Amino acid sequence: MMCPLCCSDDKKVIDSRPFGTYRRRRYQCAACGHKWNTIEITREEYDEITKEAANALQMGI
Repeated sequence: MMCPLCCSDDKKVIDSRPFGTYRRRRYQCAACGHKWNTIEITREEYDEITKEAANALQMGI
């Protein structure tokens, strides 16, 4: 993953904690100091979300 501000690959995780069934991670870029969050889910949760989205598109929602 690259820094969304300067595109550097040099980053570190400064915080990681459960967020419901997900994992929330806070990163900091070592090059520019920019901080950003990610929310990580399991493959099974991702598959369920994409299946629900595909069904909604087919129904025209």
